[in-house]
Amino acid sequence: DLRNLSTPPCIDRSSCPCLFLHGSRDGNVALQISEFLHAKALARKKSRGSSLTIVSGADHGFASRRDVAFTALRDWALGTLPKGQIPIAKRKKKKRKPKI
Repeated sequence: DLRNLSTPPCIDRSSCPCLFLHGSRDGNVALQISEFLHAKALARKKSRGSSLTIVSGADHGFASRRDVAFTALRDWALGTLPKGQIPIAKRKKKKRKPKI
């Protein structure tokens, strides 16, 4: 149930590296929340790191800056996650209908 989901306890229980992407024009979530969660992730006993990237000019969904947000995510994943653990999406081949 998403209504009962609380991010801070999830961060406390996790030791995985964290990336927080925040749009500078986000009207839904205050920047201070991302800063708080980032600091919380860094303070974990078994922290494997945390990174906060503020995407200039982006709103909550990064609609106008998806390319910048995607590049930040890609660069973080390549620089943070162990080789061989970065999931690579495989495209499914579409079955072609036989021509009649």
